[in-house]
Amino acid sequence: MTDFDSDIVSITMKKKTLIAILTVSMGLTCTSCAFNPADLIGGHTSETTTEETPQTEEQQVPDKPDDSGDEVQTQPADTKLDIKSDDEIMAFVAGEWMLTDTVSGDDCGRLTVSETGEIEYERLSDGLTAEGSIRFSQAKDCRQGADFGGEEDRYVGYSLAVHDPSDKFMLPDLMYPPNADEFGGGDFFIGRGPDEDFLYLTFVGNGDSFVLYNIFQNMDRIYEEYADFGSYDVQDTWVFHRDNGGIGSKDVPKVGDFYGLIWGGMDDGVLVQPMDLFSFEAEEDYTIRQFEAGLFTETGNIAAGYYSLDGANTSLVFHDKALYTMQNPIMCKVNTDMQGNIRILEEVTQSYYGIYDMGDLPAKFSYDGLTFTYNGMEYDLRDWDTPANAIMDAYEVGDEWIVIEAHINPHVGCYYLFNKYSGDIERRIDGAGLISRNSNDITTSVYSSWDLVYNWKGHVIGQTDNGSEVMELGFGEDGPLVVAEDLNGKEYFFDETYGDEAMYAYGKFLRHKTPENWKDFMSYAPDGAIGFVMINPTPEMNRHLPWPQDNTSGSDTVYFVALEDDTYIDYETGQSVYDENEDDDFKWVPGKVLDVATLSKGEARAYSTTVPEGIPTSMIHIVSGNRSGEFEVFELSGETDLSCAFIGSSSTASDVERHTRADLPKTYDNNYEAYMDVLYAFQKAEEEKYDEAELVANGLPTELIQYGWPYASTGAQITYVTKDLNGDGVVELILCYNGSVQAVYGFDGSQAVLLFSTPYRSITELREGGYLINTQTYSAASFTTTYYGLDSFTCRMLPSLQVRNDGKGSETYYSRTEFGEWYELDEDVFVEVQSDLMYYNLPIELPEGKPLADFDGTFK
Repeated sequence: MTDFDSDIVSITMKKKTLIAILTVSMGLTCTSCAFNPADLIGGHTSETTTEETPQTEEQQVPDKPDDSGDEVQTQPADTKLDIKSDDEIMAFVAGEWMLTDTVSGDDCGRLTVSETGEIEYERLSDGLTAEGSIRFSQAKDCRQGADFGGEEDRYVGYSLAVHDPSDKFMLPDLMYPPNADEFGGGDFFIGRGPDEDFLYLTFVGNGDSFVLYNIFQNMDRIYEEYADFGSYDVQDTWVFHRDNGGIGSKDVPKVGDFYGLIWGGMDDGVLVQPMDLFSFEAEEDYTIRQFEAGLFTETGNIAAGYYSLDGANTSLVFHDKALYTMQNPIMCKVNTDMQGNIRILEEVTQSYYGIYDMGDLPAKFSYDGLTFTYNGMEYDLRDWDTPANAIMDAYEVGDEWIVIEAHINPHVGCYYLFNKYSGDIERRIDGAGLISRNSNDITTSVYSSWDLVYNWKGHVIGQTDNGSEVMELGFGEDGPLVVAEDLNGKEYFFDETYGDEAMYAYGKFLRHKTPENWKDFMSYAPDGAIGFVMINPTPEMNRHLPWPQDNTSGSDTVYFVALEDDTYIDYETGQSVYDENEDDDFKWVPGKVLDVATLSKGEARAYSTTVPEGIPTSMIHIVSGNRSGEFEVFELSGETDLSCAFIGSSSTASDVERHTRADLPKTYDNNYEAYMDVLYAFQKAEEEKYDEAELVANGLPTELIQYGWPYASTGAQITYVTKDLNGDGVVELILCYNGSVQAVYGFDGSQAVLLFSTPYRSITELREGGYLINTQTYSAASFTTTYYGLDSFTCRMLPSLQVRNDGKGSETYYSRTEFGEWYELDEDVFVEVQSDLMYYNLPIELPEGKPLADFDGTFK
């Protein structure tokens, strides 16, 4: 739970993430803060208030110097505000506040707070109002498990109630009726800048309440996003501001090294409020990682001042939007010179329940038999169906991985890769001799299995002579060479490919979303990069990446990652077609837009597709700020084995036609309606004799054109038939050319999905159980046979086995993992699996199909 996505100070939170966060049973509630939300019914009854009285210089207590060696400047007298009691906090908060939308920066609500804690809220978009009460508290050692060890240490919290809120406040398509009284609560901070006061509310406990998420939102923006993209961002922290008449100090409050809350930025500076840090040892609930946790409180006053950013190093600020807007507070470690100019600004990483992550504590791990113990949590390898009989060793590699080395037999073992930030075994490698070129980087590892040498991606990079077993692995001193020695003492030198370091760095960021890890990832990005793409990344990364979008299908997965907030993308089918009028002889002809989205910085989007070896059939359009670019989906690997690439800008944002949800394909109530429009589209293409560009533009990038269709091959040659291929109750649509299967369509519950299109110069055979076998020829003798299975859950035809014949009598055999990786099989293993497939799934004899030309809107 150390993700920026799950912390309470995140810039934005997707609506789909909101439900997961709010349904988690929180271990900390507002009642642990020495006050109960139920007390708010009827409001706060105290009549005691305290005037905001500036203290004299004699009354001030100088700030405790830090150990940086720099002199620390004390707070200016005219901004000193003592807020050490609940009543004094209420006296400051009382008044009228404007709610800022932390996504767009616009004001979207008005909150009025009385001196006794009653509140009135008005949503500006429609004038909808609500009433309730709010209470603030400062309590010592309030948070469970936190012992700060000092009488002056304190924790700040708030609790808010809304009485009988209208269901008109509800977010779009969210079926959660409000209770008669809704509660919310968490941490709060208050601040006074030179011209404005601030109130910052974060959500911590009371996880079954939706009150803040529904009421304190900019519904104008949300409805617009929902109409355009079918999803929307909600603000999960709330910032209120008001004009203070210029009574705040314009002097810089503090210099040297200190922690500060960044209220926002403008021009070349940021408004920073110094904070006190209290730390303690903590453990993450789910990953069991132990770390030093931090909580921050006001420094005895609420004065914030502007600090210059001119020449500052801000590379360790992930939420850098906060440095040039006034709506997204973040906690930072600040280093300034004596003039108050910031030299280094480093964002403090959020963890969970409002706690900050100040760094790792040493991991404690051990092993016994087949049990691995990490920070008190036991992992029994038998739960992973291990072929091993004992753990032989366990050791750390870098700050992220623990390698658990297990024994199978004298020739081969297995390595379990345990990640400290995910708290899970993410991958198993079967082999021997695992060794890393860089002892702190597991992704530089190679290993062997009998006579083969593999890189970290599991791809073969070399083989010994005559099947001689590899006995030792090492690295050469010059160049990226892997040195292998076989059992006969013969040495071999193999190239070790590079180029996917950025992908591995992004994987580390996904597991532990710190500014440092983002900076490391971006260090690989060239100037002008506006996006990052990955095709079939390594197995251990897939568990941290999103599922592909429902309306795409294929045997490969393409991921796009946004490098900046508010990055727009659309994913469309199409094709590059020959055009003699183009300088490069090809132009992109768009087909159907299948997905549109706006992504936050670091967010990924996934699409299932079959990456072609030749001409691309899909494209991702990208707009980031005033720049735009595109990625025609094609194989990244060539001479070098690559799975990722950065995308640069090639034009301005105005050159891209932006689409919305209205441009996405039509949805259907059942498969027959969906297939009807598919057949009508094919029928129209045949009647109007579409050329290749027109076929692509109408979403029909079919290989039938290689057979002369829709010019010469028409009439009874093109037929269709429906059949339930895998017995799941949903029939599939099969198009044939002279009885030979050419295309298979499925239904994903809303749309027709092209499950498989038979490539040119190949034959497809359907098998019972939803299997098909495709054999594609490359020359008179060379061919590849691939076995596919229909996955009803994802509505995808997934490859599982493959035979590759080089045309010279040599065949190699492969199996594909659930994460999309091909790995080589021994022939006897392949034959056994293939025999079961052939025996239990007999060939399907399709009935005679109906000519496409005769389709009349029925399937009888």
